[in-house]
Order: sequence, then structure tokens, then C-alpha cells
Amino acid sequence: MDIANEPLLGEEANALNELPRVTVVVPVFNGASTIAQCIESLLAQTYRNDLMRIIVVDNNSADNTAAIVLEYPVTLAHERVQTSYAARNQGISLSETEIIAFLDADCVAGTSWLRDLVEPFGNAEIGVSGGPILSQGPQRNLVEAFLAKTNILTSSRFPPNEPLALPTGNVAYRRSALDTVGIFDAAMPGGGDIDLAWRVQVYGGYSSTYVPEAAVYQKHRNSLAGVYRQYKGYGTSEIVLATLYRGCSFHKRTPAYHMGLMARQVVALFRYLASFSIRLTHPQKWHADRLYLAWPLLWLVVDFSNLTGKILGLAATRFFRQNPYSTNSREVKRV
Repeated sequence: MDIANEPLLGEEANALNELPRVTVVVPVFNGASTIAQCIESLLAQTYRNDLMRIIVVDNNSADNTAAIVLEYPVTLAHERVQTSYAARNQGISLSETEIIAFLDADCVAGTSWLRDLVEPFGNAEIGVSGGPILSQGPQRNLVEAFLAKTNILTSSRFPPNEPLALPTGNVAYRRSALDTVGIFDAAMPGGGDIDLAWRVQVYGGYSSTYVPEAAVYQKHRNSLAGVYRQYKGYGTSEIVLATLYRGCSFHKRTPAYHMGLMARQVVALFRYLASFSIRLTHPQKWHADRLYLAWPLLWLVVDFSNLTGKILGLAATRFFRQNPYSTNSREVKRV
């Protein structure tokens, strides 16, 4: 034994003793193909087992997800309301720990994920922390290859001077922060994760942090229909969030900003078609690399679906004038 290492081992032991108790909540809907790998990545964490509880919340799965979960030493819960936010709220209600972390069922976590994600909570001012959501390979088709190469789903791109927008695929909250601002708004069809992160920072007065080391790896959508649904939801949630936080000093995405962005997206659609036409004239390139040819068309799907969602959001909010979704004010506190 190297005697010089003994003080370091002692410090590590003290650090372990200071780790908080954590609940990891995993909402799942028809996740039979991914839930086992997700749970196994959590059971392999370097975090002390006696300080970690895993709750998997089945959100009305029609496949054998529940049977797979029962094979592991985790808690299986059920949520009848068909929304991932309601499933996460169920997990919160069943937890009793100081820190509550969230991981999506189609993600796997690195072995030190939880420890890295939780470490910032040693600072009492931190109410929420999040990490990157990266691509889990291998990519099976052009859609997955496109999403992995563009990395447009990562949570590391934040507008300046805004509270961090931390997706629930990789995030942890302090319980006292949730006691202050409430839980997820289960009435929202999308954007509820950003809403909660913003509420904790804006109304709760807590700080946030982004932990690049706390990475998780996600299986991306593998079909155009899946990409369309996802980005349509993103578009709607952008408009709803702009409505909810309109007038807040931090929120610079005014109606004029969104309308200008939508106009640029419309122009981009024609640019993608032009790019596709040009690439068609280079068969030697797209014969060698099919993604070269599909690239502008995939971007067209992303922007078209996002635009569609924004148009639906504008109609639902009556052009940024009202929240179209009923909200339980006892559970969701924005003022």
C-alpha cells in the first residue's frame, strides 16, 4: 500500500458520508425495449446503494414494461393520467429524500452520473442541476444518424441571460425547491420540464448549475413520424412558455421575436429544398454517403414540424394572451 494515499482515502470516505439520500424517478410508457438497460445503468452507479432509491413509474404501458421492471430491485409505481409529467409527479409523491433526480426510460447513465449530478447540492443555494443528453449509439438509420450528428437534442445550449432550461431526461431537484414552487404542471402537453426549472430559479430564488460530466445517453427517435411529433411538441411548448413568462425581465423572447423566427424558418424550408436539389446533382457523394442527400430533407422535417407546433401554440394561446391549459394552482406556483 502506498502510505501517501491514505489521507486521500480518508477524505474520500468523509465525502461518501456526506452524500445526500437521493430518489431517481424514471417515467416509462411502452418502454420494454429500453427500460432494462436504463435500470441496469442506475444499479451500476458509484453512488452508495443505501442512499439511493429507484422508482420506475409505469404510465399505462401496453407492453411488458411492468414485468421487466419487476425483475429488478427497484420500486414499481403506476400513474393512470397519460402524461410523463404526471408520472414524474407520482414519483415525487412517493419519494422521501432530500434530492430527487429524473432520468428518461430511453436513456442510460454513466456510472458516475448520479454522484456528479448531485455534487453541486453541497451548495445550499442550488435548487436544480442538470447534465447533457448525448446520443447512444450505434445509429441504426439515417434519422438516428442525423440526430446524433447535429446533437440538437443536447441540453447544453442555453440562451444568454436566461435561467437554465434543464430537460427532465437528466436533471435533479432539491425537495425544498419543489416545496416552494410546486411540481410539474401535468396539464402542459410539452415544456413542463423547462417551466419547472424556470420556476425554481425565477420564483423560488434558487440557483441552478449545468454539470457537463453528468452525461446520459439517449436512444433517439428513429422515424420521421417520431421526429415530427417531437418537434411539433417543442414548437407548441415554445409558444406556451413565451405566454406564461411574457413580461418577465429575463424572458426576451417576445411575440415579435417568435414571429421573426417563424418567418426565418419559412424561408429556411425553401432553402432546404434548394439544397436538396443541388445535392441531387452530386451522385458520387450521396452514393457514398446517403446522409449527405437526406440532410436538408431532415432539417426540413425538423423546421416544418416545429413551425406547425408554433402555429398550434399561437391558436391555443390566442396569440400569447392566455394559458390554454388548466393548472392546479396548489401544485403549480408561478407567482
